[in-house]
Amino acid sequence: MEYVNYNANPYFNETSDCTIRAISKCENISWEQAYRNLFKISLKLKEVFCSYKVLKLYLKENYDAFSADILLKDFSFDVGKKYLLLLKNNKEIDCHLVFFEDGKYYDKSELNKKWKVFEYFVLKQREQ
Repeated sequence: MEYVNYNANPYFNETSDCTIRAISKCENISWEQAYRNLFKISLKLKEVFCSYKVLKLYLKENYDAFSADILLKDFSFDVGKKYLLLLKNNKEIDCHLVFFEDGKYYDKSELNKKWKVFEYFVLKQREQ
């Protein structure tokens, strides 16, 4: 499992925007567009854009979801497929979303070995 430093934030801010960064990388869209996409759902649900409810609805609408219970370092993958990994750390209450492709995870900082994948998502194929 290889770490790749990635921060799509236009000002390279060190902020709690893991969801926006991961979605922008996976969908090959700008940080701003990912933010707007989440914000639309936020308004619909009357929740803050970074809430778990907003994230789950966005992922449900755009991705196929799979359950997991495996350490990040042991995640199995198909070459050429793009994944969003929803992670939990034994010491953390919150979850963390990262983009994963071909044995590499993209984030603004390297994660310790205690992070576990508890759900992963593959972008739905859109009808042409």
